[in-house]
Amino acid sequence: MGETVRELFSAAAIHRRIDELAVEIAGRVPVDVTLVGLLKGAFMLSTDLVRALDAKGVTPRIEFLQVSSYGLEKESSGRVKVIGGMPESVRDKDVLLVDDIQDTGRTLKFTT
Repeated sequence: MGETVRELFSAAAIHRRIDELAVEIAGRVPVDVTLVGLLKGAFMLSTDLVRALDAKGVTPRIEFLQVSSYGLEKESSGRVKVIGGMPESVRDKDVLLVDDIQDTGRTLKFTT
C-alpha cells in the first residue's frame, strides 16, 4: 500500500525563503555570530542558512549540538537530552540557534 506523496513547497520556494531569512537575520546579528545547528534535523537548514548569510556579508562560525527528545520513538518523550555537549567555542559569544521544527518548544527552552 503505497503512500501518496505531494510537494508542499518547491526547492526554489524553500531557497527563496532561506534567502529572505538571511536578509532579516543579517540585519540583526553581528557579522561574527556563531550559528549553532541542532542535530540532526537542522543540519541542512543550518548549512544553507550559513551560505545565504555569507552572501549577505555575515560570516558565521558554525557549530552543532545534538539533542533529542524522541529517542527511537516517533513521539517526543517530553524530556530533552543533550548528546555530547555544547561546544566550548560558543562561550560568551553571540549565538544564532537553528532548529528544524518547533513542536513543543522544550528543545529551544532547554538549549537557551
